[in-house]
Amino acid sequence: MAALAGDLSKAILGQSDAAKAFRPWWDNIEDNIVYSLVVMSLLVAPTTFILTSTVDCTYCVKNECIQHCDNEHFMTPDTCINSEVINGIHDESSLNNLFVRQYCSKSVRSYEELGYVHEGLYISVLVAYFPYIMILIAGILVLVDRPFVLILFKSFNIEQIYKLLVTDDPFTEKLDKKKETHEMLSCLGTVTKYYRSYLTRTIISMLASIIPIVILVLQLVNDLYFDKLAFVCQVHGRLYACAGYPMEFYWLVLVLYISLLSVYFLLNVWNICWVLFPGMREINKIMYRYRAMNMSTTLEKIYFKNKSVQLLMGLLSSSGGVASPLRSMALMDPFLNDALVPNITNVAMGTSTVVTFSIVNGSPLDHIAQCKNCYVTFCLEYGSEVVHFQEFKTIQNITLPSSVDNILPLQLSTSINGKIVALKKIERLEF
Repeated sequence: MAALAGDLSKAILGQSDAAKAFRPWWDNIEDNIVYSLVVMSLLVAPTTFILTSTVDCTYCVKNECIQHCDNEHFMTPDTCINSEVINGIHDESSLNNLFVRQYCSKSVRSYEELGYVHEGLYISVLVAYFPYIMILIAGILVLVDRPFVLILFKSFNIEQIYKLLVTDDPFTEKLDKKKETHEMLSCLGTVTKYYRSYLTRTIISMLASIIPIVILVLQLVNDLYFDKLAFVCQVHGRLYACAGYPMEFYWLVLVLYISLLSVYFLLNVWNICWVLFPGMREINKIMYRYRAMNMSTTLEKIYFKNKSVQLLMGLLSSSGGVASPLRSMALMDPFLNDALVPNITNVAMGTSTVVTFSIVNGSPLDHIAQCKNCYVTFCLEYGSEVVHFQEFKTIQNITLPSSVDNILPLQLSTSINGKIVALKKIERLEF
């Protein structure tokens, strides 16, 4: 069982680092819900009548089965009470108990078949096929998501994109920025169908969860005997009372199952809203602030007119923060790079130099500095000296113990959550 659980966990939850990087928190929760549903289905699987004889039966002597006569699906009360079957006139000595047990386990009839016309165990479809219904629902949810992850991510080089956006650090000396920028533009240009595929997968996932919820709830409401511990079985005209189905366990599993499916459905509703309304994505809020301040940008085609790239960057920022996508786009657009570092608004020169930095109100950097999930720091380098200062709201004065001639060139960088996202070299100071 442990080995089976491990294989299931790997099949459902096991993904490459590249795939995980583009799986936001709600997708991870959905994966764990599907895994839980599969495990619950396997727990109830041994109780199915197909695998084993799940019931034990006793012959209805005198009025022992009379309590089943008040169900309109069976005979009328008067007919039921006066029947030879209920009053035990039939002799059951010729029937072997093992035969009766096997017969009632395998010959299942639903309550919808009115009257004691058919031989077999009278039980609802939900109870009879409960383990298989659970496994079927969980299997459908797995089939909805896994092909999407395996096929769609292979439709473009997700590993290469992950390497360029996350793994490679453009602010290291070993990296060729021109080559990195060219590869990034080429790879992102191939991402064209991701948006439509992701939206389709989310809609199918939502339908695959809401339809079983509706069916299970309606079946549970209409099934008056779901919580009964004994059921009636007719064998060659004789009535038996049969027990053995773990109805209390079924009830608990069903409630948990419907609850998890409901959470899964709500997560997909959230996901659809998140996909259809880009303004909900943090990275989009930053990028559209930049676009409002810069009418001309090299990212117009690769990002602003490409819903697939916007979605891909949104997924990456949702799972790992905005630092990686911002760093990559700042590398492709020098103007965005400059917009992500503070402006130098004043320089007071003397024996020491006081440099005044400011953040433009309403700028992308201003939005990032106010974001709760972003810890922004800045680094000023001159010569062999380094000055670190934390995020600030409007103006920050930095005193450098040297004259202007000795501090140029300056190198100013912005870090978000420990990752450098933008770097600007200042060769001249003119004020």
